[in-house]
Amino acid sequence: MTQRTCGGCGTDISTLHGNAKRCMECRTATAPPSKRMCANGCQKPVAGRDLCAKCYVAARRHNGPFERLTPEDRFWPKVDRFGPVPPKHPELGSCWLWTGSTSDKGYGLFWIDGAWVQAHRFAYALLVEEVPGDVRIGHRCEVNCCVNPQHLEPMVKITDSIRTEADLLVPICKPNSDLSYWAGIIDGEGHIGVRRNNNSTTYIARLSLRMSDRRTIENFAASFGLTVSPQTYFSALSNLPLYVTEVSGLKVAKILAQLLPYLSVKRRQAELAISLETEKRKPGLRTQVAGSYSLRSRHGGVMTRKRMRTGQEHLDRWHGYMLEVQALNRPARDSGA
Repeated sequence: MTQRTCGGCGTDISTLHGNAKRCMECRTATAPPSKRMCANGCQKPVAGRDLCAKCYVAARRHNGPFERLTPEDRFWPKVDRFGPVPPKHPELGSCWLWTGSTSDKGYGLFWIDGAWVQAHRFAYALLVEEVPGDVRIGHRCEVNCCVNPQHLEPMVKITDSIRTEADLLVPICKPNSDLSYWAGIIDGEGHIGVRRNNNSTTYIARLSLRMSDRRTIENFAASFGLTVSPQTYFSALSNLPLYVTEVSGLKVAKILAQLLPYLSVKRRQAELAISLETEKRKPGLRTQVAGSYSLRSRHGGVMTRKRMRTGQEHLDRWHGYMLEVQALNRPARDSGA
């Protein structure tokens, strides 16, 4: 493994992700200051006279100071507070109908801070309280374009991001499978690895098994719901037909979690693979904004969504997993033997 040191403090950074030149402390200390933002509060960099490009053009057009409307001033003119009474729930009173842009499912859309947000969610946060990202706002009146806070209520959204680690590692082996026998096969002939994707932003665990005994490998694949592909091994001594089965991602963690109590030689590799795949699915992992992209609906509206990426500290830890697995799979090379 190539030895790398931080260019600022000289500490060892060999286990950091990618080709990092500085440690996290030096990167944070030498980060350039953020650009000045528009004085009107539109969260855009300054282009001239303490204003962004759009506000600067508007100010010159009006031949004087120009103040951008607040989100509340732009929101309420698009709300009709004298809407119909929901027929299924007349006790709730009149709906406040959103007259602006809507999504394909009829939910109101409001443009703020360079992105589209749901209008009823913005109204609830404005008049009642802020809600976390994993909680959705439901309509008691069953009218999707209604923004009346009396008709809204928070509802827990069941997604993969809030599942526990036990839910992720649900057993997938078939009944009557001899786990101790398959663990011995993996210890002897299997390969457990961690590799980095081509875009260098994600790490993934991989399990593969190659054998010339077709019946054994087909039984292993049938026990865990895998497929087998035939290959030919070419060497100077013989051409043996090999049969290969491989799997990657969360399914690797599910298989290794069942074999872990019986593994001995490759136990540490299995623990690292399980830790990697379960950490990748923890809530709130992708928190850093890496850009944005636009989506055009069939009604002509345009929605802008943020492209999120994983934090640097997680990537550095997963890079350390990959290096440790590589060292365990080839100990003779790393020890200089």
